Amino acid sequence: MKGFFNYALDSKGVATVQTDQKMYVGTNPEYHVKRCLTEISETIDNPILAYSGGMDSGFVLRCLADLKLDKIKVYHGIFTSNGKILAPDSERALDYARYLGFDPKIVELKLDRHAINKAYDIVDNYGIMRNEITLLQEVWIRSIDGVVIKSVNTFGGGFGGHGSPEQTDRYLMQQAKFIHYLSDSNAIDLFDWDVDVFCSMISKFFVESSNINFSPFPKGEKYHNPMNPYTFNESLFKWLIYLNCYPDMKEIFFKFPTAVRDRSNKILYDFLNDIRDKIVNLPNDQEYSFINVRDVELNENTASEVLNYVPQRLV
Repeated sequence: MKGFFNYALDSKGVATVQTDQKMYVGTNPEYHVKRCLTEISETIDNPILAYSGGMDSGFVLRCLADLKLDKIKVYHGIFTSNGKILAPDSERALDYARYLGFDPKIVELKLDRHAINKAYDIVDNYGIMRNEITLLQEVWIRSIDGVVIKSVNTFGGGFGGHGSPEQTDRYLMQQAKFIHYLSDSNAIDLFDWDVDVFCSMISKFFVESSNINFSPFPKGEKYHNPMNPYTFNESLFKWLIYLNCYPDMKEIFFKFPTAVRDRSNKILYDFLNDIRDKIVNLPNDQEYSFINVRDVELNENTASEVLNYVPQRLV
């Protein structure tokens, strides 16, 4: 089982994402995440939670700590370049997991020519696709013997400082979030396990909130800065959910990037720039997709129709 979406990818790496199930403004994400973790533990052989130390996988880990499901193992990936761990918050992530009673298995991915070639193999097999960091994460996932549980597929996040995020439709999703739907991927995503857990993350705040006014901020804020206002604009609705459920998650607030453009590693640096150039050159910004819900595209203009909910900001 990959999830409740119907996903198709053409030869150019352009995705269509559809579902015949009704979407709605949901409630109680803690309950639904715990329910899905329980179902996964009962139906999936060798399930492994990928925990990065970010707020999404941190929330799933926090729910797992309450459940005490020993069958689901916890792995923490580290990405290294020339022997250096690229994510500066890796040790903090491990400290929080240990505080919750876990001892994550640390699995390293050396970002050398071998790993980069595996990422290019995915590109060659499926066309120009996705996101350079997601490709490297997929290489890491495929190195794991088991079914890897991701915590990625929600609205919000993914624009982080490129494009025009202040004008972005909040229902536009990165194609990168659906990479686990590829037939040879050994991953699932908890947040699209079923329609109810996915919709539990569609909060009233998400639907109704205004965008941040970016006018006072410098134009150059980028993804490498975990406090950039674009990230806040995209992800605040999720952070409010997580922190309201588990205030101690504030300890891992502000996620640093998985990998950076390490100029000392020419193979990695060239790969990151090459994939980014290919994505930028896709026509009509096809790095991103809307979800087609019962033959209606879910976007800002159709939200009240598709979700059967009238956002006050649209009245």
